[in-house]
Amino acid sequence: MTEWLRRARTVSVVLLALGASACASTPREPYDAALAEAAEIPGIADARLYLDAPPETVRARVRALARATRGYAGGRMQVLAISGGGATGAFGAGVVTGWSARGDRPVFDIVSGVSIGALIAPLVFLGEAYDPVIEAMFADGSAAGVVRLRNPLSILASGALDPRPLERLIAEVVDARVLARIAGEHRAGRRLLVVTTNLDSQRGVIWDLGAIAASGHPEAPALFRRVLRASAALPGAYEPVRIEVAAAGRAFEELHVDGGVTANVLVVPEALLDGRIGADLPTRDGDVRVIVNGRVGPDFEVVADSTLPVVVRSFETAVKANTQRILEDTRAFARRRGLSFSVASIGADLPDADPLAFDREDMRDAFAHGYARALAGTAFDDGASPARAVTARR
Repeated sequence: MTEWLRRARTVSVVLLALGASACASTPREPYDAALAEAAEIPGIADARLYLDAPPETVRARVRALARATRGYAGGRMQVLAISGGGATGAFGAGVVTGWSARGDRPVFDIVSGVSIGALIAPLVFLGEAYDPVIEAMFADGSAAGVVRLRNPLSILASGALDPRPLERLIAEVVDARVLARIAGEHRAGRRLLVVTTNLDSQRGVIWDLGAIAASGHPEAPALFRRVLRASAALPGAYEPVRIEVAAAGRAFEELHVDGGVTANVLVVPEALLDGRIGADLPTRDGDVRVIVNGRVGPDFEVVADSTLPVVVRSFETAVKANTQRILEDTRAFARRRGLSFSVASIGADLPDADPLAFDREDMRDAFAHGYARALAGTAFDDGASPARAVTARR
């Protein structure tokens, strides 16, 4: 796909999104901030936690998590966080499968994912047996089918892309067997987490997908898949996802979109990242690894001085700045806790690709790039150097 076609695809998505944004949708039950703060998922305890939850709440959840994961592994804690990045999630897919081929990929105590990383995370969580599914999505290109523009006559839509292909992909990947296995691993002490953004509250939400899968609630499979779709719901491209909650005897719906809006990478809640808590919590040796599905450092590009290029470039810049900040905070957190910290990100030698296009050839290239580096043992470094490098877009 030529650069012109890539840009045309992006522009068409944004134009349709802008047109759709002025249209009405089905009204929701109104609620206030107090109800939002108290809202829970009916029948599923500990299904989620706000990213910026109060220190006391985070402390209690982390203590419970420490007890569970210590019982599972006993040795070094292994944590893997997978970022957002659209089609460039193929890079992360290549890294984890190349890591398997190298023969030293660990069993992770905690796996987290945001946006496209949320779609990969359940398969990585379940181990190397699911590498063929990951390869089919990215190296073979089945994920390319998720980008399909809506019928222009769908004037009530709040997203430019048809969500049904993405819903089908999630349903195919996260079937009953996968859910049962995730539930079993959760009970054994491992944790699978993803992030969405609650648009009503303007807050990031950490979802414990293992707790949802293990709850036994009849609506758990549907909620599990809806959370995955919400985490990948890029605003304007995909319509937000409504999630049913309850508080004070009232039922209402929250509106959730892409987790990358609030946190493009998740390792721990903000109260741990900023040091408000931590010294009094259980300590365990471990390794924290982050896969960034993109370049960490700036990309130089002369931007056209018109509305759409400026909007797109500004959004890209905001996400990149958010990612860099979280990486620096996570590095400091790991240092305080005595954990090793490393980052895998796309190198300057991989040509740029439009993350919204989901072009098969681009995804194969990104997958091969990640696979080769993981196989050679060069995928991860301390993450400091790329953040200072400036690459030029081709």
